[in-house]
Amino acid sequence: MQRRTKIRRRDTTEVITGTFTRPQLLILGRHDQTGRLHGIGRTVPLRPDAARLVAEHLTPADPGHPWTGVRFAST
Repeated sequence: MQRRTKIRRRDTTEVITGTFTRPQLLILGRHDQTGRLHGIGRTVPLRPDAARLVAEHLTPADPGHPWTGVRFAST
């Protein structure tokens, strides 16, 4: 039997709750065809080991990010 792998490429933007060293969860966003950023989902609260792995890859948003100052309900 031949194995096949299905790969879907999507560009996303993520927001964290918590801190850069201990993120609590990720809020996921995607740009539509007009360039507007929409929230599309969130993760479950991150376990400490997953939070450490994620924290290694986080960078601050650029000035003027569309979600700057926006508050999200994380529960």
